Order: sequence, then structure tokens, then C-alpha cells
Amino acid sequence: MTLMKGDMPQIASAQVETEYGVQLRRVLLVEDNPGDARLVREVLLTETAGVELEIASNLATAIELLTQRPVDVVLLDLHLPDSAGLDTLRKILSAAPGTATVVLTGLDDEDVGDQAVKLGAQSFLIKGQFDGQLLVRILRHARERQRLISQLVTEISLRCELQQALEVSNKDLEKRIAQRTAELRKSNRALSMLSQGNRAMLHARTENQLLHDICRLIVGQGAYPMAWIGSVNAEHHRLEDLAAYACEDDACLKTLRENWVANVDDKDPIGEVLNTGKHVVYRQLGQNSTDKHWAFLNGNYDFTGMILIPLTVQKDIIGTLVIYSRLPYAFDDHEVELLLEMAADLSFGINALRTSVAREKERTELIKFSTALKQADDIVIITDKDGMIDYVNPAFERASGFTEEEARGHTPGSLVMANKDTRGNYSEMWQSLERGEPYRGTFINNRKDGSVYYEQKTITPIKDDQGTIQYYLSTGKDITDDLQLQERLRNVLNFDALTGLLNRSLFLDRLNQVHEQAQWEQRQFAIIVVNIDRFKIINSSLGHKAGDEVLQFIAQRLKEHFRPIDVVARLVGNTFAIILSDQADIEHIIENARNLLALISRLGYVEDREIAVSACIGVAVATHEISDPTELLKNAEAAMYEAKQRGPNQIEFYNKAINEYSVNTLAMEIALRHALERKEFVLYYQPKVELVTGRVIGVEALIRWQHPEHGLVSPLTFIPLLEQTGLIVPVGQWVLEEACRQLREWDDAGMAHLQMGLNLSPRQFLHDGLIEDFTSFFETHGLESIAGRLELEITESSFMQDFEHGVMILQKLRNLGLKIAIDDFGTGYSSLSYLSRLPVDVLKIDRAFIKNYPESADDIEIVRAIIALSKSLNLPVVAEGVENEAQRDFLLQQGCDLAQGYLYSAPQPADKLLHYLRSVDHN
Repeated sequence: MTLMKGDMPQIASAQVETEYGVQLRRVLLVEDNPGDARLVREVLLTETAGVELEIASNLATAIELLTQRPVDVVLLDLHLPDSAGLDTLRKILSAAPGTATVVLTGLDDEDVGDQAVKLGAQSFLIKGQFDGQLLVRILRHARERQRLISQLVTEISLRCELQQALEVSNKDLEKRIAQRTAELRKSNRALSMLSQGNRAMLHARTENQLLHDICRLIVGQGAYPMAWIGSVNAEHHRLEDLAAYACEDDACLKTLRENWVANVDDKDPIGEVLNTGKHVVYRQLGQNSTDKHWAFLNGNYDFTGMILIPLTVQKDIIGTLVIYSRLPYAFDDHEVELLLEMAADLSFGINALRTSVAREKERTELIKFSTALKQADDIVIITDKDGMIDYVNPAFERASGFTEEEARGHTPGSLVMANKDTRGNYSEMWQSLERGEPYRGTFINNRKDGSVYYEQKTITPIKDDQGTIQYYLSTGKDITDDLQLQERLRNVLNFDALTGLLNRSLFLDRLNQVHEQAQWEQRQFAIIVVNIDRFKIINSSLGHKAGDEVLQFIAQRLKEHFRPIDVVARLVGNTFAIILSDQADIEHIIENARNLLALISRLGYVEDREIAVSACIGVAVATHEISDPTELLKNAEAAMYEAKQRGPNQIEFYNKAINEYSVNTLAMEIALRHALERKEFVLYYQPKVELVTGRVIGVEALIRWQHPEHGLVSPLTFIPLLEQTGLIVPVGQWVLEEACRQLREWDDAGMAHLQMGLNLSPRQFLHDGLIEDFTSFFETHGLESIAGRLELEITESSFMQDFEHGVMILQKLRNLGLKIAIDDFGTGYSSLSYLSRLPVDVLKIDRAFIKNYPESADDIEIVRAIIALSKSLNLPVVAEGVENEAQRDFLLQQGCDLAQGYLYSAPQPADKLLHYLRSVDHN
């Protein structure tokens, strides 16, 4: 049944007061509970105007007030301090006979209420089960019913008096009295029907039950032949269904159903009710209605009258109550008033039931929702509009480790945000949410114990009817296990299971990326392919387990050797590949390839057995002409196969020109290894001159390589090779021995005042046995006295990688009597803060700052600053590369101490330098 909304109780109350004239002037409330008494007072005074309410807290006070002054209605609580139960009602009725009385009972005292009505109370109300409108109506009904009863008693009394006074029957008077008696009985039945209807509303659990109970009450208690209620479809303005019914004759009901009229018009009684929203009364059906439906009922069942009353909920008509009568002149004004009152009560009851059903539905939905949230596997968070947590479900507690109490009042971000990188997600999230849009994303969160978990979540703004955001609902899933599974699958697909390196598939993908980036930046890069020699022999002789260990060892060495930006992979079997992502410098590539061969050759022991491993390397350098990166890999592999044809430990470049350079470099390296034993190295010496006096106070020893085929080789060519190969250490030992031998020779020639400067490379400086080598050399050759004339020239980069360790080594060298000079000063850190902590004796200004004088103003200022710095530290300063007098004069003006350069002498062999020294001394 579809019922509309309305507010019939208010309408009915207004009609009773204006049309019926039923007024309440004085009401006596007998109640010992102050709270209940205050509640009744507030309700009664709110719903009525001009009512005088007196309150008695016990029976004695109530009886005293009743004897002093009559009241309209007594509202009586049966349980008082000085009386209890139905005896209380008997005493009130005895003290004030003829006064309307309404009993207040508890929820469990309905039987007591029925007994009270039988004893003489007009009605009863259950505490907590009525509102102001219902209370006022019950009080009015009680007063009216008592008035009618009193009137009936009076009439009966009058009849008796008349019968006694007039022994002769007066038929006209009897008829009038009988008619009046019938009217009074009808009103009494109506009032009783209203009282029973209120009780039916209290007991009804469903709307359908209530409607049928009311129809049965109208027919049974009200003595009407038929009543029915039709539900209304307000949208289509018609009766929709027969919602409830009751009648004396089942055949009448059958006729009603067979002649049911759903469509109505304005002239039809139903149409009139629906259009006006007011009740319609037909006291003589045959005269008023031309509709065949209504006339048929009248003709077949002797219905003389009919009333149609709209039922409203929230001001909407939801149904129509139709009642029939067979009495002549039925539905007088008083009777209509009572039926309207009952319809108003029915509308109120329907609204209350619907409200109760709606609340129960909401409560059920809330229980379902709460149960679902608690048992849901997904993480659920509800926050207020400011993002503060109001609720979290157990799934959140399991995932994060925070309880609901710990989480409430925090924002999710402040509670579980893993790192600063996640703040970008939260910023993007709030921008979306503040636009009223849902946000979906993946967050990296911290559990309470500090561990990390990943959550994929959706956050939805929840809005009210006006579109204003009230709170946010976040649902998410802990996807940590899924991501770990994806990572394992990714490793299986993209990484070599044995070594952990990239496999060929992922290597080719990275190769494409590097190639595209290089093309965009217009730069070159290189690929190195490494193949382990005679690997099948290792597998067959030591077993595959040993072969696996060899591959794992080489893979580990490759990962440690190359930079994170380089790409290292195992292509297949015993073949590895490396992408040098941003390096195409041939010398650097050769150095990497050479170091790779050295790394692999130092494998050591496998399964307690010493083994020797070698490899061949193929190199290909990317050029702009190569558009397919896989072609570059093929070129590197082809170069590797060519290298294997030449034997173990070979390097081959795919580019022939580069390959030729590589071969030449390797040939030079091999020649350098023999140069020392073949005594091909010589020392040249360049004098250091005192600027003020022009006196030579020392020399710098400079190594030269006298190649048997190529002649004198530039130091710029072979010294980097000495550094890369580590030969600089034994060669440096030879330089020390040769320089000391030359000092002794010059001493014998009368040049005992000369100091000797020796360059110490970074590799020599960091050599573990540096101090022991110097100590052993001086002790073995008895040269402790010469140590004070030796000056070690060291660049800043040699000790700045580990400053504290560098300071310690310098101090140990000085403890041996050696002097320390900082070479190429100005090109490195050149900081007063670190220089003041170094145990040094001399600063040497790099030649780069001298050669551009006087053109470069910047270089001039640098030279001035270095000289000023040296003076502040009380250190002598040497200027390198002085080639003309202008440079010399500038240095003199700035206070420079020493100089060396072509203005004085180029580096010369020892015998030629001796002639120069003697000529300078002579001059």
C-alpha cells in the first residue's frame, strides 16, 4: 500500500477546539513524581491556552482540592504515597462524583487501565506513550464523555420522575427520550471507539495491522455496517488499492471489490476529497450521488449515509477512510467531530509507525554497515571534513598496528606517512578532494613498529543535500604482499637467478633507453662484453657448483667496480655485458677494460682450490650512425669473439681506429713494464731560483722515458699509464734512489746547498707501504742526513679524499725529516681553514695562473691571494712557469719568494744542469 504524507493530528485538534467548543478550564494532576508532573505541565500548557492546572502530590491533597473547587478533568496516577492501585480511583470518584477521570499507568499496567475504565474512569494513558496532542484529545474526550453520561443520568432520572408524576404514558416524550438515548449511546460508542483506537495504535506493529484494526473497531465498536481505507497514488491522483476493510456482510465486501472504481473525477466523492483535502459527508446517499458505484451499494445494502475522510501524513494525503451508516440522518455534526478526531489519531499513528519503521530500518542498516566495516578485509577510515580520524575498522588496526583509540583525532598522513616523498601524494589528494572529487592512489605507509606497508586506497567526499562536504570515507587494501609477489615475478622475468644481475631481456630494454637518451643529448656511450675464457674446463674439472661460484664472484666484482648509473648484466652462460652510460672517452674505456681483466684474474680460491681465470673483452662505441641499439650489442659481441681468437686476456674494439689506439696503448703499457728493468728512465732537473737574489737554492726532479724506438716520450703520455697500472710505485722508488744518488754527486762537486724536489703522485701517497719504504731506504743507504734536503711535492687531491688520514701521513713524512710542498696550489680547495691544519713547508702556485699575466685579471687576483695566504701562514711560496721578466717583476712586487720556469732554465739532464749552476754561481 502506498500512503502519502500529512499532518492530520494538528488539523483535527484545531477543528475540535473551534467547531466542537470543547474547552478545558481546570485540570487537576495527581502525581507524586516531580519530573512527570513537570512534563505534563509543559505539554498541556504548550498545546492549550487558558488552562488552569493544579497539581497534587498525594491523595489527601487531591481530595481536599476537589472538595474546595470542581475541575473539568482529573489526571490520576494510581500509585501515590498515601494510596495505591484501583482503590485510589475509587476514593477520587467517591470524593468528586461526576468528574471526568483519566488514569496514568505504566507500560506494564494496561490491564489495570482496562479495570479503571470499568470502575468509572473515562480513559487511561500509558506513561511515555503519548504526546501533547494525544493528551489534550484524551482529556477533551473524557470531559465530553462524562458530560454525556451525566446528561444521560439526568435524562433517566427525569424519566423516572416523569413516570412517577405522570402515570399516563406520553408516547411523544418516550420517543424523544428514546431518540436522545440512542444519540447518547452512539456518542458513547464513538468515544469508546476512539479510546480503543488509541490502544490499537499503541499495540500495532505494522501499518497494515493498524489500518485493519481501525476498520474492525469502526464496524464492531462503532456499530457501523462497513468501513474501508483506500491508499492514494498522489502522482496520478487516484485510488491505488484497497488497503484495509471491515463489514457486517461478506457479500457487501465482494460487491465493493467487483465495483471498485480506481479512476475518479472532481464530481466523484473520492475525487472531491483528493482535490479539497477535506472530509465529505453524504447523509442521504440516494439523493446526493449519481455515481452508479455508490448508488449500487445504497440500493443493495440500505446504506443511508457515508463519510469520506482524508488521511494525511506530513501534509500529504496518503489514504481515504470511508464509513457507511444505515441510520436515518446519520453523521450529525457531533458524530462527524468524533470521527474526524479518530481519523486524526489514525494519521498520527501511521506517521509514528512509519517513523518507527524508518528508524528501525536505519538502525538495521547501521548494524549491517557497522558489522560489514568490522568484518571487511579492506581498510576503512572515516574522517571529519578537516581530515581528523573519527573511525577506523579492525582491518586498519591489523595493517597499521594502531588501535582506533590511538588513531582517533589524528590525520592519516601524520599517523602513518612513511617519508617526505609521500607528501606529494597527500598534496595531490587534497586538491582533488577539495574539488569534491574522489581520489585514488597508492601510499607508502609506516606501521606502528616502523615497518613499511603499501596501501592502494580510494577516498570519497561525503556530502549533504546542499553539496557541502561533511566527512571523508577512505577504503583501501594492503597490497604489500601483492607488490612483493610482483617484485619476485619481475625479478624472475628480468634478472638472472644465479648472479642477481640483469638478464638479456632487461639489458636490451635498458640499452634502448640509454640509446634514446644519448641520441637526444647527442652524445656517445659504450658497451663492453666480457667472456670468461675456458669456462667449460672449470665446469668439467671442478663441477658446475664451482662454475656457479666463479660466475657469482665475477658478478659481485662487476657490481662493485662499476657505478650505479652503469648497466651490468649477464647475457648468457659465461658472458657478461656492461653499458658505460655517459662515457665514450677512449682512455677511460681502455682503463675500465684493463681493470676488468685485472679484477677477473684475481679470482683466488673456489672450494679451497686456487684457480686462474682470464677473460676476453669486446668493446663497441655508439655513434650517431647506429640507429638500432641491438646492432651495437652485436658489434661488441663480434669484437669479443675477435679478441678470443687472439688468446686470453685480450681486448678488442669494434671500431678499427679506436682498436688501433687501444693496441698502441696496450703496447705502450707492456713497454713501460720493461722500461724500468732496461733502465730507459732518466731524470731531468729544473732549478728553483730565489727571486730577490737570483740564487739557485734547489731543483725539481722530473722523470723522462727514453724509448729505444720512439725516442724521448712525453710525460703526459706515460705518467697516466704508470698511475693506471700501478707501476708508479716501483718507478717512484727508482726516482727516489736516483735523486739521492745525484744529490751526493753534486755534493762532491761543491753543490751541497741544493735541495731536491720530488713529485709524489696520489697513488704513491695512498700506497700502504709509503712510510715504511722511505724509512727503510734511508736506513739502508745511510741517507738520514739527506732527508732534510728532500722536498716532496704533493697535490691537494692526494689527501682531500680522507683529510684526517692525509694529515696523519704528512706528519709521519715530516717526522722523517722530509719537507712537504703543496703542488699546483690554487687549482683545488685552497682553503685557509684546511691549510692551517696541514703540516706543510712550501706552497707552489700552479703555472696556469702565471702564463696569462698580464691579460687575465682573475688570475692576477688569485696569485695575489695565494701569496697573501702564504704570508699569513709564514710559508714560502714558489711560482711555476715563469717565462718572462714581466711575470718575474709582478711576482717580486707581490712578495713571492721563489720561481722556476723557462726564464731561468728548462728541465735539463744532470750534467748540463751542473754547468748552469756553476755559471749562475760565478755570475
